[in-house]
Amino acid sequence: MKLFLLLIELIIIFSFCIFSIQNHIEYIEKNKIQPNTTDWDSSFGSSIAMNSEWMVIGAPEQQINYTKKGMVYIFKYETTNKTWEEKQNLTVENLTDHSFFGNNIILTESHIFIAAPEQEINGSLKAGSIYIFDYDSDNATWNQTVNISAETPRSSQKFGEIFDAGDNYLFVGDPIASDNGTQSGTVYFYMKNNYSIWEFVGNIYSSDIQPYDNFGSSVAYYDNTLLVGAVSANRSGIICGTVYYFNKTPSGWNQTQQFGPNFQFPFDYFGTSIARFGNISVIGCPGEYLTSSTSGSVYVYELVNSTWQEMKKITPPDPYSASNFGQMVDIYEDSIMINDPQSNYTSGSTGAFFMYAYSDSSLDWQFVSALVPANSETTFFADGGGVLWDNISAIGVLSTYLDSEMVTGITFLFEKTDFPDNPNSSGSKIQVLFASFLVSLFMILL
Repeated sequence: MKLFLLLIELIIIFSFCIFSIQNHIEYIEKNKIQPNTTDWDSSFGSSIAMNSEWMVIGAPEQQINYTKKGMVYIFKYETTNKTWEEKQNLTVENLTDHSFFGNNIILTESHIFIAAPEQEINGSLKAGSIYIFDYDSDNATWNQTVNISAETPRSSQKFGEIFDAGDNYLFVGDPIASDNGTQSGTVYFYMKNNYSIWEFVGNIYSSDIQPYDNFGSSVAYYDNTLLVGAVSANRSGIICGTVYYFNKTPSGWNQTQQFGPNFQFPFDYFGTSIARFGNISVIGCPGEYLTSSTSGSVYVYELVNSTWQEMKKITPPDPYSASNFGQMVDIYEDSIMINDPQSNYTSGSTGAFFMYAYSDSSLDWQFVSALVPANSETTFFADGGGVLWDNISAIGVLSTYLDSEMVTGITFLFEKTDFPDNPNSSGSKIQVLFASFLVSLFMILL
């Protein structure tokens, strides 16, 4: 009996020792990315896409020959000196003024997809187009291979403002399309065939589509599945928004689920933004009423047995008026980024990027910090793009003050870092626990 009790004591001691060594996460600013040359009002950082090798940053208001056509900057990570170096600038000859080329960017393993959502096409103003670039390894350059626009372009369509893509698929949301009634919405589906030619396959609609649903407000593609937001869809008599889940089948895209929060209210705009990593999806609901005004929230869902189940509701760390929390979201592994372009979380600033991390000990998503550049003063506008990759968080800041100097168009890189909590006190705890372990072991041997 005595031996049994001592063994139990050892187990408790080891368990306490393990869980007493806690780490906390911080996001440390590592780099500032700026192009070699750019206009002060180019909006550099409006969109960002990256992987371990490339970073692609849009400047949709960059002037080219005195015309605001837009430009995209390509940076490559140099492993030798561990820095991002500017390699190439992308633009397109036939862009019209204020095309906003670079307003939205998707980077896949083989392609860069760049939207010019306000390009004029055949006399249709702000019709929009998407340009696809492929990498030429022989010449170490990215080259345009094709541009895609709607089959029937129309004014103010803004084709490419909302889209997602894989190496062989392209999905373009058009929430104000009126195929099934005014602003019912649709998603255009394109596929690269066996000859590497991109073809329009057809439209994707929800099974219960209605006028003013705004189906196609957001799209997120992952492994032959598709999530589509409809921010004005009616659920149980309430115009609050919903998300549809589709699976790829030999006959097309089959809707398998329609879902939203367990409790919704009018004009929540659920589905404004969607991001997915594996079996976890993150969905923005920026219109949700929380306290005395609209603050917004973000919902985390887990795919369980082919069904999305609500896992967590994330609210702002400090609710404030008209914040639009969840206007943009991203997820990578156990990290979530949430943008709130109207936040006053940081004193004297407008907008914020909030970071959340999944805790294995609490089995919950927890707020870590807001991303704030070092030496930023007075006004910090978090109104650019944001993206997560591995342990890096990249955010675009269109204007801020650094060391008392106005700076426009800059991308900040933050690195996720684990730090031990109170290392001195933790070390003392470990010493005490280890001594207790030795005493217990001695008693067992006796």
